Amino acid sequence: MPTTADTDLRFDTGRVHRRIDEAAARDGVARDVAIRTVTGEVPAGRIGSAEELAELVVFLASRRAAFLTGATVQIDGGSSRGLF
Repeated sequence: MPTTADTDLRFDTGRVHRRIDEAAARDGVARDVAIRTVTGEVPAGRIGSAEELAELVVFLASRRAAFLTGATVQIDGGSSRGLF
């Protein structure tokens, strides 16, 4: 199960940019190598955008989701291992 730190690295935010830059500097690698390291466990092969997360939140808070109850929505680029 992913930790909060793992989940934080799945979305492209200013904090993630800083962590990637710090990892690249610490490990002496190019930024694109550090990004690949972060996204290596994400089947989608990339970090999600903050806009993608925001769009889900807006949908869930909207009237269009009024009939949606008791659901868990995974927005992690396929990182969660499930039964399906």
